[in-house]
Amino acid sequence: MRSVSDRYIDIFKDDNQKTKKISESLSTEEAFETVSHISDLSSKNIANMWKNGQKVCRTKYVMEAMGENYPTPILEISLVIDAIVNNLDELLDESLPKDKKSLHIFDLSKDIGYISSSNKLNSEQKEMVGTFFRNKIPIVGGGEFYYTELIQGSPDDFTLWKKYYDSRIIDIDIFMELALNELGYKSEDTIRAARDFRAVNLISKDIRDIEDDVENGIKTPFTIAHQIDSNPKEYAKKIAQEYIDDLNKFKIKEPVLEYTRKNFSKMCEEELKQ
Repeated sequence: MRSVSDRYIDIFKDDNQKTKKISESLSTEEAFETVSHISDLSSKNIANMWKNGQKVCRTKYVMEAMGENYPTPILEISLVIDAIVNNLDELLDESLPKDKKSLHIFDLSKDIGYISSSNKLNSEQKEMVGTFFRNKIPIVGGGEFYYTELIQGSPDDFTLWKKYYDSRIIDIDIFMELALNELGYKSEDTIRAARDFRAVNLISKDIRDIEDDVENGIKTPFTIAHQIDSNPKEYAKKIAQEYIDDLNKFKIKEPVLEYTRKNFSKMCEEELKQ
């Protein structure tokens, strides 16, 4: 089976022919090879970031949890939304070199074009996508900044830590929601399971990246805690366990969704082993 990174690159493989025709109509075809090269690089850039672990592919997590039950008709649109989130995140990095920033802008432009012209979403799914970008992504970014500032003043207040991660974990919602809707399900418990996993996933990443984050001046609860405790892994265990306990305290009636919940639980265990 082709990787999600390769599948993402495939989405835009036919774009160059249309771009060439437009270039020819404008008598600017001599620039086409350069445009085509940059276009290819931009798609491969985000795909390679998924491959090497620089960026997470939330779609991949949902696919792993659902297994053979994952509805492939929404795979492309899910990957494009994933890429948009990652491209936006990279563009917020003020230290990003200009050539790298250009690739993310180029790719983001293609992603937006794909979303706007796609006929693969039903009306409910379109509303889900709109809510994700209009309402949930601002909470992810704003909550991360707001609670980081509060944690600096009270690094031992785990209520703030919980709110910090609670605001970030909704970035997995749309990927689970689209899959559920495609299969005809509405399940808040499955969204809850996905969020619990995402929290453990984020905590695991933040603790693994703590030295690099400290060096690069990136603020997370763990880099803040690192200032008063050189080994804040106990902090990680405590906050992660809250989400794991929540994930394991309920079951879902529908077999397909309970299978997904159980897989998210197993994935949490694997995250903690890393």
